[in-house]
Amino acid sequence: MLRKVDVAVAIEHALWEANQCRDNGTYCACLAMLRKAIDLLSSQWGDKLNMIFDKTKGERNDTYWRLIKIAEANRIYAESIYSIIDSLRIKANEVMHESYICEWGENIGNQSGIFGAMALQKINKEYDSACERVTQLIQTTMLNDISHSEET
Repeated sequence: MLRKVDVAVAIEHALWEANQCRDNGTYCACLAMLRKAIDLLSSQWGDKLNMIFDKTKGERNDTYWRLIKIAEANRIYAESIYSIIDSLRIKANEVMHESYICEWGENIGNQSGIFGAMALQKINKEYDSACERVTQLIQTTMLNDISHSEET
């Protein structure tokens, strides 16, 4: 049964789920859980920063545009945010709930359906890198009020 919890608890749970999925070799689910954690974080900061989206420029209240606005307003986080957008393959105006398969799993599927040791190492490395970026951004922004970040 689902119950409403504080955003920080939901983010922590999404990260825990991501690691459980990785341990089970379900990489697309890992990606989905990391995306969920970032979506929750960006939504929280979108509310705190009272973000306004310009529909004439194609902006929407979604993960991508919230992250872009956070990066623009807080240059100290910009590099990490752009890296996360790239590693989690978050695209402008993408519907997060559509069916998809991550490139990690797709690349493995092209190897005669067998998870070779080298392929698994590569996927684990990509996942670990993405997870580390997401976790660091979440820890940093939740510990430091992003709305009071240093502009550089």
